[in-house]
Amino acid sequence: MDWSPITRYLPQSLFGRFLLNIVAPMLALVIVVTLAYFDRGWGVLTERMSRSVATEVSMLIEARAKFGDTDTFHTVDTMASEHLELDNTFLPGNKLSQTGHVGFSPLASELENAMAMYVGRPTFVDTKRHDGLVEISVQLDNGVFRVLVPLNRLRSRKSQVFMVIMLGTSIVFLGIAIVFLRDQVNPIIQLAEAAEGFGKGRDVPEITPSGAEEVRRAADAFNQMRERIGRQIEQRTTMLAGVSHDLRTPLTRLKLQLAMLGKSDAVRNLQEDVAEMEAMVEGFLSFARDQSEEETAQADVGALINAVADEANRNGGNIIVKRAEHIEMPLRASAFKRCLTNLTDNAGRYAEHTEIRLTKSGDIVEIVVDDDGPGIPEGEREEVFQPFVRLDRSRNFDTGGTGLGLSIARDVVRSHGGEIELSTSPMGGLRVTIQLPV
Repeated sequence: MDWSPITRYLPQSLFGRFLLNIVAPMLALVIVVTLAYFDRGWGVLTERMSRSVATEVSMLIEARAKFGDTDTFHTVDTMASEHLELDNTFLPGNKLSQTGHVGFSPLASELENAMAMYVGRPTFVDTKRHDGLVEISVQLDNGVFRVLVPLNRLRSRKSQVFMVIMLGTSIVFLGIAIVFLRDQVNPIIQLAEAAEGFGKGRDVPEITPSGAEEVRRAADAFNQMRERIGRQIEQRTTMLAGVSHDLRTPLTRLKLQLAMLGKSDAVRNLQEDVAEMEAMVEGFLSFARDQSEEETAQADVGALINAVADEANRNGGNIIVKRAEHIEMPLRASAFKRCLTNLTDNAGRYAEHTEIRLTKSGDIVEIVVDDDGPGIPEGEREEVFQPFVRLDRSRNFDTGGTGLGLSIARDVVRSHGGEIELSTSPMGGLRVTIQLPV
């Protein structure tokens, strides 16, 4: 069964759903108990009290009919007022304009039924005209007999006490449940925030396991995963730096030997190959150095973009920063600057004009680099992110590429929890879009 249409209207947070699982059954229980009470208890009690009042009104009517307006009736009337709280008035010659009761009221309806049973005359019951009183009007042969009855004679205070107890108990239990749920959900929120920060490449301290057993197990698993990933990154970076460093020595020997061979086309080709290999090694070393030594800190992304553009323009580039907002966020500034430099160098190598835009929407920072170069075919855009991959038509060794620029750029962006995509630029060339979570 597809529950998606229902889940759209449910709380989205774990705390909200836990609370709903407690509140919904509690509310259903309160409603069921209240309905059962009013159906069995309140209904029976109201019926009995209504019959009692109807009997007393019937007694007063019979007393008036038997004794008339005499001292005996006045004595009965006084006793009814003092002991039964019934205040009656006789309106000779009047006629009832309506019978029944005013509005929808279970109390008025029950009283009307009791009057019909014990009095048997046309009756009108009004529970709204007087504050705290119920007016009962009975049509007699020679006029209207009107009685004012206190509302508390027809409605038990036990129902109010019952409602107060029910609501008070529910509120107390709900407060206890909220405090308990907060204690259980907070470790999960802490774990989610730590996982999010770690995914963004930030230095996340070890989590102290707390809460339920399952949550503590998840926190322990996260700590172990964090340590394993940290060790793997450290080992990879160390190996990469070591290999790159060790390659420098044979490359230096090759350069010296080629310099001693004199000048020829073969020697020149070999020297170009050695220069390309040296460029790769330098790229590896710089990347490994940035990854191993730099800590995450607050940095101004707009300032980094302007610095990269100024440096590229000083080296003969043509980069225009169309928009660069002042946005500060946690970054490994040197590594991210290398990422931007690789992108601008890549664009400057194959295009005449390059534009950069920096914007922020919600919690996402977006950097867009457009150029008017030949671009990259759509089917090969994912392939160029692989290390040492160069496209023969436009990006090859003849133009100075090493095949590592985009690979390093993606590695840096993903280590910050972001993503990088290639598409067609409105300028006709390549568009590189970087999205980073703040």
